[in-house]
Amino acid sequence: MSDEGPSPARRLGLTAAVLLGVLLIDRFPVPGIHPEVLVGLNPGPILNLFSFGLNPAVSAALMVEFAAFLVPRWRSLRHGTPVGRARLERAALLLTVLLASVQAFFIDRWLQSSASAYAGYGVLALVPETLGGRLVVASTIVTGAMIAVGLARLLDARGIGCGFSVLLAAFAGEKAVEDLAKFLAEHPTDQDVLQSLATPLLAIVGLAGATAWSRRLSGEPRQPTLPAPTSSVLPLTSAAFLVGIGPQLTIFGIMLPNALQLGDKLAAQAALLAVLTAAGAWLFSRPTLVAPIWRRAFDQEAVDLAGRTFRRGLLLSLVYLGVLGAAFMAIARTRVVLDALVLLTILCVVLDVATEWRFRREHGAVVRVWPEHRLYAVGPALARLEVAGIPAFARALRHRTLLAFVGPYVPVELLVPAPRAAEASALVESILGSEEPAQLLSPRFRPESFGIAPVRYQHLPGDARGSPEPAPAGVTNDHPTVDRVRGL
Repeated sequence: MSDEGPSPARRLGLTAAVLLGVLLIDRFPVPGIHPEVLVGLNPGPILNLFSFGLNPAVSAALMVEFAAFLVPRWRSLRHGTPVGRARLERAALLLTVLLASVQAFFIDRWLQSSASAYAGYGVLALVPETLGGRLVVASTIVTGAMIAVGLARLLDARGIGCGFSVLLAAFAGEKAVEDLAKFLAEHPTDQDVLQSLATPLLAIVGLAGATAWSRRLSGEPRQPTLPAPTSSVLPLTSAAFLVGIGPQLTIFGIMLPNALQLGDKLAAQAALLAVLTAAGAWLFSRPTLVAPIWRRAFDQEAVDLAGRTFRRGLLLSLVYLGVLGAAFMAIARTRVVLDALVLLTILCVVLDVATEWRFRREHGAVVRVWPEHRLYAVGPALARLEVAGIPAFARALRHRTLLAFVGPYVPVELLVPAPRAAEASALVESILGSEEPAQLLSPRFRPESFGIAPVRYQHLPGDARGSPEPAPAGVTNDHPTVDRVRGL
């Protein structure tokens, strides 16, 4: 078997080295910043190379994804071939530079205003006074944001796990540990509080293991499933926001009508959570959206199967988010600074990395054959690959399940052994490379009814994602032209 990229051990070592380097560099201020003058004043956080982290890249990816969803001409790029997806990634990269530059401009203004406010305390030396010095500070933090994106891509190709997932978990984990350590130092916690944290923490660990889990009996073929929670975790945060927005608006002198004021906030949040969960599940995995791909994958009528699976996924999502919400409130009652959602995300990323490590250990040289952003399409692809005798793994599936539509920076990449890459690529493209229009409305409202012709696309030769991971001998990325009509 040919060696396709680093061995699993080297990949793990590179991932650990990158994380360690990022966390160490994050401790040092950018050139031109002098934190020693802030002793006893602490007007704000000290800037370092990774002050922005991946935030500009995440914002850019979301903006591009929403634009591609809203603009009909760009909609076909979202779920077509890797070539189309690569165009969106390039657009997001350019937008990342723009957003980071705008943020750096406002950071510079904040630094200048902070220095002026604390001038009487000698804090003027905090920031450079010359234009050149200010440009050095701004360009350094912009460069740091782009370095973070580059490191994420490096981990995609040469490390273990999705690069964005791993780095986001590292940044979030670092901040969570610092906040928790600071809280415990200022507020000594007794044994009762620690014991009250045990149950919600165990619940979060169980939820991480249940994320995107599918029941499968030994010896039976894989059945198509919808990764749970099918609604993502957005309904939980949205319900909390909507319940708490009323008191926040009163700060600005805005009073909601009595009909919109919520009495029992717990009951209101539970009702909102149920409604938003059902809405999210329908948006991301409704049967008319799922059935066309499942029909292509299994050559059978899939509407009934998709309907049953949707109802099961909705029930699991309600239970999942209900347990997560209860854990969140239980932690909040202890007044310990610990975000349940951040902890859940970190655990899901760790499980994604661990399962990918095991897959690479078992199958040797592994390559990426397809990036997928539709969670409901991952199951059919894995099932068909299994029927063909091709081992396959869905990278970052747990983390992306938590995010759904708002996680375009975390693609679910299908990994297969290098010797079967050509066969797997052709098989996956036959299932996922074309998409029938989703029957959101009656069939008479489909594009063909208005004389809209199908859009024709063609793959370009080469690695569409620009991956430094080499392709195995005899494998090409050339694919035939595919006709498809895009859905809503």
